[in-house]
Amino acid sequence: MTAAAVMVAIVAALHVYFLVLEMFLWRTPFGRRTFGTTQEAAASSAVLAANQGLYNGFLAAGLVWGLFAYGVASGRAILTFFLVCVIVAGLYGGATVNRRIVLIQSLPAAIALALVWLS
Repeated sequence: MTAAAVMVAIVAALHVYFLVLEMFLWRTPFGRRTFGTTQEAAASSAVLAANQGLYNGFLAAGLVWGLFAYGVASGRAILTFFLVCVIVAGLYGGATVNRRIVLIQSLPAAIALALVWLS
């Protein structure tokens, strides 16, 4: 159960990090380097990136809510829903943007989901 909780917390933390990158650091040198964008591309897509960051924040909030309000066992349905959302978003991003997204986003969520169901 502890491993599942730790892994869910890691996935939530990753999504808070994505929120910060996409909402606040998108146009900075660090954000542009992270996402491989030019200054012009970052400027023209900043509103879209901020919207995407907000959605990542909602995923993190759902995971934190499920984990801390209910725990792994009682919150299994909530955690499953949000982890599946993360997995699907990562698979879509991997298919449409960059395959690395599957490793960065979907794989940790899939591991967390397996641990939630094994606990």
